Amino acid sequence: MTTAISDMETAYTDAAGRTNPDETELGAGDITSMTLEPGLYKWGTGLLISAAGVTLSGNSSGVWIFQIAQDLDLASGAHVVLSDGAQASNIFWQVGGQTTLGTTSVMKGIILCKTAIVMETGASLEGKALAQTAVTMDASLVNTSGTSIIDTLSSPLVIVVAVVAVVGIAALYLARKVIWKK
Repeated sequence: MTTAISDMETAYTDAAGRTNPDETELGAGDITSMTLEPGLYKWGTGLLISAAGVTLSGNSSGVWIFQIAQDLDLASGAHVVLSDGAQASNIFWQVGGQTTLGTTSVMKGIILCKTAIVMETGASLEGKALAQTAVTMDASLVNTSGTSIIDTLSSPLVIVVAVVAVVGIAALYLARKVIWKK
């Protein structure tokens, strides 16, 4: 666990430390409806992607690094769309504040967040959600780019499923004891 935390902090520091951005303050912090090519993008504020979404267009070796000093907000229903071979594993969102993926939004890339990542109901991510404090998910989906899909349900439901499983195991144990006594 310590190694994983250290690796995340190293990745965050590396992304934050990149210099000579290709674009600064693009769209005054709103990149909705834009098509962005590979490069280093930097904002001294937060970043918004509204429902119309954003397209990242480039070949399979293209790399996007987004340096965001404050919050990253992907609005409800917004999509980050990849085109021309762009790969989610080559997209890095370095966020100084909180990241919020709105209801039914679709995000692509690796989120490296200084504080918290909140994935609202039905939000999905192709990539990774790495935060230094917390990742909160509510009926959200994460596809870790080329590995298995992890379907995470809201916390109360997970607890109910766990309790039902424990009760089921206990019932089987008791049934076995009763059957063996006969």
